[in-house]
Amino acid sequence: MKASSRKASPQESDFRFWLPPAGMTLSIGPDHPDLELPQVPMPLCDGETTDAAPGEKAIGEGLYEYLCLFPECDHADEYVRILRQAYPFLINDIASELIVLDVKGVDLEGTRRKAVLLKILLHLEPENFGLLYKTGVTCYELSLDYAELQNVDSHLQQARILFERARKVNATDPANLNYLGQVCYLTGHYHQAKVYWQLAADNLEDETSVAAILRNLGKITHASLPDPPLAESLRQVGDALENYNQRHYSEACIQMEAIAQNGSLLTELPDPEFYYLLGLCREKCHDRDGAGNAFRQALALDQHHQPSLDALARVDSEQG
Repeated sequence: MKASSRKASPQESDFRFWLPPAGMTLSIGPDHPDLELPQVPMPLCDGETTDAAPGEKAIGEGLYEYLCLFPECDHADEYVRILRQAYPFLINDIASELIVLDVKGVDLEGTRRKAVLLKILLHLEPENFGLLYKTGVTCYELSLDYAELQNVDSHLQQARILFERARKVNATDPANLNYLGQVCYLTGHYHQAKVYWQLAADNLEDETSVAAILRNLGKITHASLPDPPLAESLRQVGDALENYNQRHYSEACIQMEAIAQNGSLLTELPDPEFYYLLGLCREKCHDRDGAGNAFRQALALDQHHQPSLDALARVDSEQG
């Protein structure tokens, strides 16, 4: 997480749209009949003319670039079908990039990219369990990233939809059921979380994995439940981060202190990023002792958390 201004999201205005004339086709090779384009608006990269029919290369590039920004746009199924039939090398590029991302590991931008590419491939195989599960996991991971907390509700909603779709394909996969339980728990649907976790435990044989699921079930049956639900607390952290980025430091500090006082989020999902942001808010509100304590709490969770190391050194030097 960086406490910095958010980048502007790409807009549809970055593209021009062109409606193919009736009967227009794309050539897809000597051994296949030409592909007739559907009568839907086609996105073209900014700068491409819309007065005359664009070249086949421009059509493919426009569809690909648009889907990479808006993988769930109107007509996405048709756009992906065109790519598969007329520009299969672009679909192959997506699959290759996903393999690279899996092998090397990813940062936030890589996770965002991974989610987009997986969503594109889902238009080709909407009932592929592996794709549904993997896309759901990626959305779930995004929901817990502090730089994405203002979108936590959207990410969790998408994750649940994908895991539910995967469950229709394979109703007994314990990993998928476990994630469904996690999403329901975060969003405060505790009874449903209990059902999914029990199903996951019933379909597991590994004793260690079963024990982990049973510990989750124990949080519902024997412990006090988070109030508010953890997703709401995460969203409040996202709001505090936005206030901090807008230089509304007092409001951000009040929000962060309230979440810290409640304690549920820090007990269930301890994260050095929380204490780092809390420390930044305290520092901006001239509470250097409190800021130093927050940065030390971040380092207690991750002694190599470089932003907290730098911030603590800065605060200590100012006090010295």
